[in-house]
Amino acid sequence: MGSQPFEDASGRRSTRRPDCGGDRRANAALHRIVFTRLRHDPRAQAYRERRTQGA
Repeated sequence: MGSQPFEDASGRRSTRRPDCGGDRRANAALHRIVFTRLRHDPRAQAYRERRTQGA
């Protein structure tokens, strides 16, 4: 599935980042699900608030 992150290593630095390829329909469906939940689900909205407090 295209939404699973993969290892991206450069020298000493190693991070995980999303794979932009993969199943485009699955990526589009996941995108719609996430943004619909953020619009309508109070639990998702609270999670977003908690995650963006430090940013």
